[in-house]
Amino acid sequence: MIVPVVVVVALCLAIYVLVIRPWMLQWGSTRQERDSSLPGDDLAPDADHVTTRAVTIDAPPAAIWPWLVQMGQDRAGFYTHNWVERFLRSGIPDVHEVHTEWQRLEVGDLMRTNHDIGGKPMGWPVASIEPTRSIVVRSRNLPAGTYAFVLKPIDTTHTRLIVRDRAAWKRTEIPFAALVYEPLHAYMETGLIRGLKERAEAMSAGPGRYAIHG
Repeated sequence: MIVPVVVVVALCLAIYVLVIRPWMLQWGSTRQERDSSLPGDDLAPDADHVTTRAVTIDAPPAAIWPWLVQMGQDRAGFYTHNWVERFLRSGIPDVHEVHTEWQRLEVGDLMRTNHDIGGKPMGWPVASIEPTRSIVVRSRNLPAGTYAFVLKPIDTTHTRLIVRDRAAWKRTEIPFAALVYEPLHAYMETGLIRGLKERAEAMSAGPGRYAIHG
């Protein structure tokens, strides 16, 4: 008996909506982390799309912060899947060192995400920053909202990195968000989280591939 195509499509859609999508949007986070208030939540109170992803890093916040604060297209990149960034010709580097010249970041600075387009700088303005604790940046379009990178110490040698996205999608943008943006952004953001974890743990463990430059 040949299963009707509509049944297969419906089954795949149900698996995606009920299993894959929830896992993708809350990757690595605990219910307590998803329910907790984080820096930046108040900057996008009307967000209708919220994701919380997290990982435990075997390093204290002070050892993770230098990697976090130097992110950006014109700085250390985003430690994620560099093949995608090369394909998009975004000019984002794949940096494996902490650079002393990139350790300054202030409210109002632009965390660049791409080359200038049409003479317009592309990136996220820094909305708030607490050294060794959190960085919150604003996205001005597609989607409009915030991205928060939060460090919460577990003990003296372990830290939770929590990344929360808050966005407000227009009704006409929802199909694009669900079918394109969410999977691609989840792929890149979990890559960022893994890449940052790898670098911070390696440098915290001692001299090796990841070092301080400058």
